[in-house]
Amino acid sequence: MIISQSNFIEEHIPEYHPATTLYKDYWREQIRRNIEGYWQSGYWMPPKLYFYANFATIKKKINDNSKVQSFGRPLLRDIEWIVFRDITVARGFSGFELDDTYSCNELLLEELPLEQLPPSCINSQGRRKIYEDPLYYISKQHASNLGKALYENEASNYILMGARGFGKSYMVGGVIAHEFLFDGMMEYIPGQKPDSVDIVVGAGHSNFSTDLLTKAKIMMDRVPGQQEILGTIYPSPLSKKTMGSLTPSSILKALYKKRIGSRWQDAGSLSTIKHVSYADNPFAAQGGRNSIMIYEEVGMHSNVLECFDASVENMRLNGRKFGTAIFLGTGGDMEGGGTIGAKEIFYNPGKYDALRFEDTYEKKGHIGRFIPATYNLGSLYRDDNNITDLQKAVEELLRRRKAKENKKGSESALTKEIVNNPINPSEMFLAENAALLPAAEAARRLQELEADRSYNLIEKVVELYFDPDARDTNNVNYKIDSAGKLKPITQFPHKDKDREGAIIIYEFPAMVNGKVPEGAYVIGHDPYKDDNERGDSLASIYVVKSAKYFNDIGHDEIVAEYVGRPYDGMNKVNEVLLKLSLFYGEAKIYFENAVGNTKDYFERIKRLDLLATKPTALFTTTASYARSPTIEYGYPMSNQFIKRKGISYLRDWLLQERGDGKRNIDLINSRALLQEIAYFTYEGNFDRVMGLMGAIFGLAQMTRNMEESLHMPKKDTSPNLDFIFNNKKLFRNVATNFFSSTEDVVVPETQKWTSVGQRHYRLYN
Repeated sequence: MIISQSNFIEEHIPEYHPATTLYKDYWREQIRRNIEGYWQSGYWMPPKLYFYANFATIKKKINDNSKVQSFGRPLLRDIEWIVFRDITVARGFSGFELDDTYSCNELLLEELPLEQLPPSCINSQGRRKIYEDPLYYISKQHASNLGKALYENEASNYILMGARGFGKSYMVGGVIAHEFLFDGMMEYIPGQKPDSVDIVVGAGHSNFSTDLLTKAKIMMDRVPGQQEILGTIYPSPLSKKTMGSLTPSSILKALYKKRIGSRWQDAGSLSTIKHVSYADNPFAAQGGRNSIMIYEEVGMHSNVLECFDASVENMRLNGRKFGTAIFLGTGGDMEGGGTIGAKEIFYNPGKYDALRFEDTYEKKGHIGRFIPATYNLGSLYRDDNNITDLQKAVEELLRRRKAKENKKGSESALTKEIVNNPINPSEMFLAENAALLPAAEAARRLQELEADRSYNLIEKVVELYFDPDARDTNNVNYKIDSAGKLKPITQFPHKDKDREGAIIIYEFPAMVNGKVPEGAYVIGHDPYKDDNERGDSLASIYVVKSAKYFNDIGHDEIVAEYVGRPYDGMNKVNEVLLKLSLFYGEAKIYFENAVGNTKDYFERIKRLDLLATKPTALFTTTASYARSPTIEYGYPMSNQFIKRKGISYLRDWLLQERGDGKRNIDLINSRALLQEIAYFTYEGNFDRVMGLMGAIFGLAQMTRNMEESLHMPKKDTSPNLDFIFNNKKLFRNVATNFFSSTEDVVVPETQKWTSVGQRHYRLYN
């Protein structure tokens, strides 16, 4: 049964004279509804929603096509019911006093004897009531008016994220105004002096929280009910006298001076709204006891997790959680570290004591409350009761996206459309500057993997070990971790203290003529700086299939990865690197040489032949055979030019078409890597992206070498530098050395290719 929204709206506030009984009776009833909620035809309207729908003032358009905003009452849409019911449950809602059958009190979930349960959990026959989930119970139609709401559960936090412009700031502004004006009261007792409440509102940038508080202040200043009679102003019975302000780092307090006899004394409930800035101080909110704490635009709040950790105790009293933190985020307003923190909170609501909702969009388990853009397309997609036709709304959003694809600069325009108007939760976290890397494509591929959990079949966690009998794979064998003892790191960001990591195989080495062919794979490696246990960086290793044997084994696919920071330190990482190189046919290793000890390790074990030399030609137009004979292993990542060039190579590779309707990114099976690609910025810590970049350098270098071999000068057998490359103190496996660098060694006097170049030439011909 659908009840008209108009049944919950006071269409007209009468102007009774303040001295009349009609005036007192009317406003007492309105105050009661604003504190205890309102029943109509078996549905209960939460008190904060009653206030917002009937007494809040917002700026809004007259109609969908209007260019001008004016002050008015908010619409009562389906989305308002969703959000305000959520917040009511987060405040500890546990059922209704007159329900003799059902209760939402969480003590009913415990195996407690009747005598240890509160009276609200026991029915009139002395039996335990039936527990119902509060989010379901608060939304359903009941047989009758069940009286006052009960708030016997501990409070929860609340995560609200979604499309731009659906009205969350106005709704939460209404929550702030209501909590302040009614001092957090949940039961109306006429004449009883309320306790005070403390509210904190903050953001990473104070301009966001200032905008939110401006909306709340308008609601408090313009609360209806004020009258002027014969020159005398009678304020609204819902209004409050205050001192202070809501500017950043300020406090607004329900306080005023009242003359009692011949003296002026402080009066008012003393409730406060504190406006804090977390930009440089995560402890800005410490020291209070807060019923509500608002974190605005968490996607732009780089230290939101640290700020929250610093204020958890603000919302607890005598070991019981009474306060509610509300995290707000908007698709499109995500930036760097803020994106990571926002995503962490949204996808781990239980970890942050927040309400949990089943992810019906992408099947990722529990998430925060997501409001898709389908609720924000205007009256054309809502019926007379302001209920959204979700199917039509989705079709319209998809039509808009399709139109963006067909325009010039489509990728950037499409990404902007997606992040501002997300249909699925993951789309919120794409950065609008996603032109750095193909974020939208990464999110789509990640959604594809997680929708059917196909990664469970693709990922094989293994332990590699040296085995003299494994001749086909250079004396390295493997054992699949069927017992689940190894713990690969498959999520970004990784918050678990265990950072040992494990090797994941997506495809085992391919054989050609009974062995792994030389040059079939390349490896990219991003080491960390040192063995400091407190370091945040992880080592990353990616094995990628080259195009050398594409007719036999395919090409450009990530076949293995390792990500971790093992307890045994960098040498453990180097051992993993060595085993993967040998296992995949002595694959060349492209690594960042400014940090770590990769070269020292491989020099010590006499396997420098496995390390690629600096791919200088990838960053210059100079031909490789005209360069200096100086040998430098690995590549630096010490300046923005190289980093940007590397991202450019990586981007091109990810979007490279494969000829089968797919791009390289569509074959990536690493979930955490896809997450890093989707959120990548130059300022963040993206170890996997940097590790894969090394492998892409290798692929690009191999391509360059093949191209240059077609224009190679006449070969020369000059032995001038053979004494270096045939030195067994440096290279144990000198007979099979393969140098794939643009630092290909030359004789400077003649500018002709040496025997090293000849071996390189034979490799591709």
